Amino acid sequence: MEKKNATLTLISLCLMCLAIAVGLFYIYKDAPKPEVKNDKKQLETLLEEDELQNEDDKQGEEAEKKAEEAKKAAEIKKRHTDGPFSVLNCATGKVNTLERKNGQLSLTNENGKVLWSIPFETPLCSMAGTIDYYANGKLQFLFISNDEIRLFDRTGKEVPGVRTKLAKPVLIGPAIYDFSGNRKYNILTLNTDNTIDMYNLKGRKPAKWQSIQVNEPIQSLPQYIIRKGKSFWWLRTENNCYLYAFMGGTPLKIFPANTSPADVSF
Repeated sequence: MEKKNATLTLISLCLMCLAIAVGLFYIYKDAPKPEVKNDKKQLETLLEEDELQNEDDKQGEEAEKKAEEAKKAAEIKKRHTDGPFSVLNCATGKVNTLERKNGQLSLTNENGKVLWSIPFETPLCSMAGTIDYYANGKLQFLFISNDEIRLFDRTGKEVPGVRTKLAKPVLIGPAIYDFSGNRKYNILTLNTDNTIDMYNLKGRKPAKWQSIQVNEPIQSLPQYIIRKGKSFWWLRTENNCYLYAFMGGTPLKIFPANTSPADVSF
């Protein structure tokens, strides 16, 4: 009898669970379904937002690049000068001044008299000097304008066959050297890309020359040093002093900024 009662109880429970399940089914079947978002549209929106972000990043990078270029241009302009430069007039033996001003290149004597003035539109590169190009005792005025070697005689006429385009635009130069003493001149330039190069007057670099470059701004051309019969370059920057072999390349030694070449051995 007890077994029969237990069986009936179990059956009753099962029927009750089934009734509850059927009731829940009809409740949820008729209930309003939640709105399902369009996954494709959502993906397109996300992609558009990503593209906009990338465009913003690109514009930011371009703005930073332009700001850096403007800063560099301002620095170049700050360090640039068109003269006046002291030059020797071989006809008088007096020191004259060569200068570009208001689109005119002019030579002024020691008394302030303008000896000649000619149109000259492109800027000079902060240096000018005299050389004996023909090795006859008559001196000419050598300078660089943008990326070209220029040579003028004391009367304001350009020496033919000298004007030469260099490999890079120049910031400061030329520093003029006659290493052999036979009037075979070389020049040193500080270029606008913060490198230093050596050229002859044909615009050619020595075969073994390697550009001098450092990871900080170069403010001026290096000092030429002879030590124990050997030639070196001493480059001074705001943070360091660099010693280079005559043909450039990587520095041989690096010293603190306030070091004098006379105070060190090499």
